Amino acid sequence: MEQTGICVWKEYSPGKNRENAACLWWSGGNIVVKNPDQEIRRKMWLIAQSLEAEVQGEEGEYYGRDGE
Repeated sequence: MEQTGICVWKEYSPGKNRENAACLWWSGGNIVVKNPDQEIRRKMWLIAQSLEAEVQGEEGEYYGRDGE
């Protein structure tokens, strides 16, 4: 997959019926992931740390190191 602003996390460990990759998009100053699970939210938290940012859900909730 090749597109400006997209990052593919190839080491994501998916469930039985999913691909072994997760896509993250850079859009409007945000990193966006559709339907992130706990593992993806943990990865997003690590990325946010290097950007001095936070991980926030659609409903305004914030996620921590553990993805919760």
